[in-house]
Amino acid sequence: MSDTKRWYASKAVWASLIMLLSIALRAAGIDLGPFEEELTNMILEVVTVGAAVLGLWGRITASKRLTA
Repeated sequence: MSDTKRWYASKAVWASLIMLLSIALRAAGIDLGPFEEELTNMILEVVTVGAAVLGLWGRITASKRLTA
């Protein structure tokens, strides 16, 4: 990996940002009516798992180094 790319072009960075967003949403709370807790947990778990999968896939398929 000798090529470089900007930080915002990294799949791993975006996966991490999505994961942080899911944590922030859980901390802020989401009003979804009587099923708020169940729906919130389900949605956030799906987002978190998706972000983890995207991060893993991004790291495996990365072909360029990150630059600041």
